Amino acid sequence: MKWKKKFQYPESTKTLQKSFKSKIPSVSLILKETMPEEKKIALKNWIERVGKTEADKIKIDASKRGDLMHGYIEKFLKKENLKTQEGTDKAYEMAKVIIKNGLENNLEEIWKTEAVLYFPDRYLGITDLVGIMNSKTTIIDYKQSNNPKQEKYCDDYFLQLAAYILAHDKVYNTKISQGIILLATESFMFQRFVLDGEKLEKYKNLFLERIDQYYKKL
Repeated sequence: MKWKKKFQYPESTKTLQKSFKSKIPSVSLILKETMPEEKKIALKNWIERVGKTEADKIKIDASKRGDLMHGYIEKFLKKENLKTQEGTDKAYEMAKVIIKNGLENNLEEIWKTEAVLYFPDRYLGITDLVGIMNSKTTIIDYKQSNNPKQEKYCDDYFLQLAAYILAHDKVYNTKISQGIILLATESFMFQRFVLDGEKLEKYKNLFLERIDQYYKKL
């Protein structure tokens, strides 16, 4: 894999927001504010089942583990030392699962990691990697999960990818071929979810609908 500076991406979401006349929402905020009712009910039921304290702990632990995992993958791509810190072994092993099964021998070019993307006047976000994978222009997000995921429960992942692809295509006049989720579970299982072809077009349209819902609420 090789690094190739193909486009000039914004330095950060903070500097990007300063360039706008008014603040625009993140992809994650749009998805949260337009969450379908059945998903809200399912989330509420889960919190009631495990208890708010335990639910908060699970979310915080997962967030910390995810941040560490992302950091290790970033170091690998930059050819930096992957030395672990005490108490972070699980995140390190999960990162290795994604590196070995998802990135090595598949990723050909890296245009940007932690790429700040935006759709003018509508939304912004950060995707984990933009480049070429298996000869296709690709946007990649890394995910971690306590348990394996069924594809039917990956709607938010696909909507995120679609949002990033719409933004990249709009600003840089590209035609990104695919979005890919590389996921590692706590038990070190690897999963790969691909968004392309008709499915990609479907989720682009679904995300555009969610944007409309968000701004109508305002």
